[in-house]
Amino acid sequence: MEGPGTGGGTGGGTGRGHGTGTGDGTGSGHGTGAGDGKGTGTGSGSGSNVAILDGPRPPYPPMARRAGWQGVVVLNVLVAPDGSAASVTVRATSGREVLDDAAVKAVRRWRFSPATRAGDPIARRTELAVRFRLDEAP
Repeated sequence: MEGPGTGGGTGGGTGRGHGTGTGDGTGSGHGTGAGDGKGTGTGSGSGSNVAILDGPRPPYPPMARRAGWQGVVVLNVLVAPDGSAASVTVRATSGREVLDDAAVKAVRRWRFSPATRAGDPIARRTELAVRFRLDEAP
């Protein structure tokens, strides 16, 4: 699977500089100089993003169901090259710790298709929203 990755820019000046770029279209560079020169540049690459392979809906916590609590938990997930969730943290709380904990616990067991760069699996962070709604609960 190929993912987008392009960048471009213009600048002026003369001097010495150094820049690097990665295959997924990101890059960084630095340099110093002064003058009236002009320059343009573009870069591109290929790769893929993280995809969920097996992500069952988290069980609705009984206490939250009885209390009528609903909410959305936004999680920051580090997907390892082997497709496991290496790290799962709450980026935005639902406002109910019991819902946040249920989302984290479930996503830790999910399996992912890892991101790739030049065909090789790589670790990548992604954000996921897990929604708890009483009218969708099993």
